[in-house]
Amino acid sequence: MLGNLSTRTRLMLLLVLAAIPALALTVYTSVTQRVAAASQAREDITSLARIGAQQQSQIVDGAKQLLIGFSLVPADMRNDRERCSEYVRQVLQKTAGLYSSMGLYGPDGDVKCAGSFLDRGAQRATESGQFAIGEYPRPPPSKPDGFTLNYPIVDAQRNMVDVAFVVLNLTEFGELAAKLPLPDATVLTVVDRNGIVLARTPGGNGFVGRKVEPAQVLENMLTGASGVFSGGSADGAQLYAWQSVNEMNGATAVRVLVGVPLSAVYAGANETLIKTLAGVLVVTLLLLVGAWYGVERFFLRNVRTLLSAANRIRAGDLGARTGMNYGNEELSRIGKAFDEMAETLHERQKRIDSAITTLQQQAITDALTGVNNRRYLYETLPREIVRAKRAGTTIGVVVIDLDHFKRINDSYGHEAGDMVLRWVGNVLLKSTRGSDIVCRYGGEEFCVVLPEVSSASVQAKADEIRRALMELNLDYCGKPLKITASFGAAIYPEHGEDADTLLRLADEALYRAKGAGRNRVEVYSREPAVQEVRLAATATERVAATSASPPSTASVSKIKTASFARAPQQPPLPVVQSDGAPDRAAALQVLTGPIVGKEFPLANVATSIGKAGDEIAMITRSAHGYFLTHVEGPRFPVVNGSTIESRARRLADHDVIEVAKVKIVFFYK
Repeated sequence: MLGNLSTRTRLMLLLVLAAIPALALTVYTSVTQRVAAASQAREDITSLARIGAQQQSQIVDGAKQLLIGFSLVPADMRNDRERCSEYVRQVLQKTAGLYSSMGLYGPDGDVKCAGSFLDRGAQRATESGQFAIGEYPRPPPSKPDGFTLNYPIVDAQRNMVDVAFVVLNLTEFGELAAKLPLPDATVLTVVDRNGIVLARTPGGNGFVGRKVEPAQVLENMLTGASGVFSGGSADGAQLYAWQSVNEMNGATAVRVLVGVPLSAVYAGANETLIKTLAGVLVVTLLLLVGAWYGVERFFLRNVRTLLSAANRIRAGDLGARTGMNYGNEELSRIGKAFDEMAETLHERQKRIDSAITTLQQQAITDALTGVNNRRYLYETLPREIVRAKRAGTTIGVVVIDLDHFKRINDSYGHEAGDMVLRWVGNVLLKSTRGSDIVCRYGGEEFCVVLPEVSSASVQAKADEIRRALMELNLDYCGKPLKITASFGAAIYPEHGEDADTLLRLADEALYRAKGAGRNRVEVYSREPAVQEVRLAATATERVAATSASPPSTASVSKIKTASFARAPQQPPLPVVQSDGAPDRAAALQVLTGPIVGKEFPLANVATSIGKAGDEIAMITRSAHGYFLTHVEGPRFPVVNGSTIESRARRLADHDVIEVAKVKIVFFYK
């Protein structure tokens, strides 16, 4: 019979048959969703009941604390009805209406001090000698406004003398319960030990004083401290959860009941079922229309692959790829373009991450010395002060200024000054602990933060660094350099309790060290003479700077000219000849990098000084002088800031060469 049908009809029948498992799966999924929805609803209302019980427990605890405070009132005041009533009145004013009444009654039940006692039958506190929660009044008054909580007051011999009570205002009690966020159609009820409603939300005061209905609900609530069950009500089948609020002696006095209609529980699953069934029918119709085009085989499979890869990339997995076989049809080309785009994004993200890491490091690091910069100091010093304040420890702040540093720059050039600053940074890093903070504070100023040290330790550490700087044997182009430094220190919290104050006081101590002759350590002192010393030091420094005599005019002029002026432009030279007497001896000195200050003599005819990729920089010695030669390249090496573009260039005394980002100075011995 099927053989008489057309291919299209047979395919349509196959699609209809294929839709039957989809319908079965939809029904199965709906049942599963209903089970999951019921399970989730049980968890949700159990959590709501627990939260409601915690709220009621807090209210009961608050009332208990209030009564405990009342019990601590002296006996003469409690026995004085007028004074006791005034005390109760003042307390009730402060509770914002949460309690409608408060007072004392004796063991016989007679009210002794203020208040309106609703629960005269609540003798649990009297009988047990412990805090007790009352119940809704029976028979209820014409306008019940609360239920009573009782706390026994005993004398020194543990004999009960009075019972303090407070009446919880049910109106305020209900408003507190109404503040709990409840899902739609969910009802929260608070009941006493007899199943009488104390508060209900939503529903208001109309249910207060009535017994919980139906009776099955109350019977289930009395079976334990908490639980979940299903039951019927006037509003249809409900899902209930209850949680008990216990007194100190373990008796259940208040319970919280949460109910939600089962129709609301299954509403989402029912809606999903309807939508899913409609979707299956629509998809079936679409498949019937598009069956001839092999949608599933040639389109949907690749689309799902693309969507999966897109979702992974959207989730942050930039390594996701489609894995499709690239061909000439449209989806294959889209897949190829997608993979190429993902690869580009991946590489770009790696570059961005690397750049961010580099920028973060550069933002807090001084590029010349390699130590932290002033910004890092201003960010970390306040945090260290907070940490020290919390731990009860101290912090030492030391400001360091190199003595007569300007003379080095004026006499030998800024390259020599930079070399000195790098050496100072190395000394500071080697002389401090890993927990200490070393920063370049200004031009020739540094700052060291020493956590958890005493004043004597700060001075000793500063003096240790001072001696280490004095012992440096620096050499710039064959000329020895000696440096000293002045130190000013301030201690937290002895001298100041914030970063600005500590830095300012350490700076004042630094000027005091300068005024006292430099090359010394001074710890801040509150003596009035400090300000005068600072002013005198400033004036002395200006006079010394103007009257200081540089080494020799000729040598200074030669060094500065060689350090900052470009070498004269010369035409390309032929291959260097080595005939004749060799030029006088020269050397190289490293200005940057891990071996700063290291000197290398140029003794051979040709010396290789660096390599980057296929490019080699070489210094050749001949009777005509020293020449820098290299394989052609636009960036390697650089002399005095200019890229070499000729095959050979003659070096002048004190030319600064940059090879692979390392600076080297050439000089004659």
